[in-house]
Amino acid sequence: MVSGGGGGAEWEKNTGGNGGGLQGGSAKSDCTHALFQCPGFISGGGSQTSGGTAAPTMNKVSGIPGLFGMSPMKYSSPDFGAVGGNGYYNGASIDFAGAAGGGSSFISGHKGCIALNGPADETPSPSNSPIHYSGLLFTRSTMIQGNKSMPLYYSPKARGIGNKGRGAIRITILPNEITSENHYIFRSDISLVLYLGFSC
Repeated sequence: MVSGGGGGAEWEKNTGGNGGGLQGGSAKSDCTHALFQCPGFISGGGSQTSGGTAAPTMNKVSGIPGLFGMSPMKYSSPDFGAVGGNGYYNGASIDFAGAAGGGSSFISGHKGCIALNGPADETPSPSNSPIHYSGLLFTRSTMIQGNKSMPLYYSPKARGIGNKGRGAIRITILPNEITSENHYIFRSDISLVLYLGFSC
């Protein structure tokens, strides 16, 4: 299970992409603080099979495409700009000024997810299988992107649009667990509650 994070934004009027469900949100950049216009500079969000598409290069601003499992940065740059949201596949970053795309999420067994091909092969499953190569999966899962209403970590009844800042997690441990050969079975009248929320 991987929860997508929201993309960063440098300076006002820039909007980072929301953390994903299956697809991370795209970011819109405004370069007026850098003293030029950059219409159409969109840093893409990560998907189930690739990192976000980079914004074009103009003047000192340059887009950096997203990667699998890590947010790309131009480490030699004197000004990092905005970093793509981490996640399954990460959002595109942008150097010098602008906004970055959001990362995508992954839950093994969730409809629409695409698992990796294997432990030594980070390419997507050729059959588009949603089940992790370990064979472990979740059933009755729910995936909520960061710009939608979701449960908040500090109270079972609290809801809001994303979890700003560094994100949050709430795990509810369930009683009456029965184990057999590393498989976990729970009574049908209780359910596992696991909420992962990152910035919108």
